[in-house]
Amino acid sequence: MLAYDSLCINSNINYSNYCTMSKIRIPLEAILPESLKKSIYEYVELFRKGVSLTQNKVYTHTVEIGFLELDDIIIYVDNTMFEIICQEVSSYFDVSLTELFTPSMERFYCEKRQLIQTFALKYTKLTSQEIARRTNRKTHAAVLNAQKVVNNLVATEASFARDYNEIEKKIKFHIIND
Repeated sequence: MLAYDSLCINSNINYSNYCTMSKIRIPLEAILPESLKKSIYEYVELFRKGVSLTQNKVYTHTVEIGFLELDDIIIYVDNTMFEIICQEVSSYFDVSLTELFTPSMERFYCEKRQLIQTFALKYTKLTSQEIARRTNRKTHAAVLNAQKVVNNLVATEASFARDYNEIEKKIKFHIIND
C-alpha cells in the first residue's frame, strides 16, 4: 500500500534496534539518497493527484520504503581475527611472530607462516594481497601458494593435519565466543 500522508522518514535510526544474532534489518530510507527519496514521494504525489482527478475522489497514500534484510551474518573485525589467527599459530608452536614474519625461507618458519596465510584467507575478508603484506611477503601469489601447500600437507602428513585441526578448533572457538 502506498501512502504519502504518513511518511516516516527518520535519518537518526539506531541500527542496533534491527540486529539479531542471525539477521540484520536495515531501513532502506536510511541508506537511500535524499534525491531518490524525493523523486519517489513526488511520483507518488503525482499519481495520487492523477487518480483523484480522474475519479473525482480524494485519495491519501502512504509511502512505505521497506527494509534490506541480510540473513546469517557473522560480523567480526578482520584486524582482530587476523591477530587471533597469528596469536593461535604462534602460541601453538611456541614461536614469536617476529620470527615467523622474517624473510627466512626455512621450512619450519615457512609452514607456520603458510598456516597463518591459509587461515586468514579462510576466516577473514582480507584480500590475498593484504594478507601477503601483513605476513611480510611480496605478492598475493605467495598467499595463494601457501594455501595450496597447506592443503597438500594436510592431505599427506598426519602430524601436520593434526596441528592444522587443533589450531583451527582454537580459531573457531574465538569466532563462536566473540
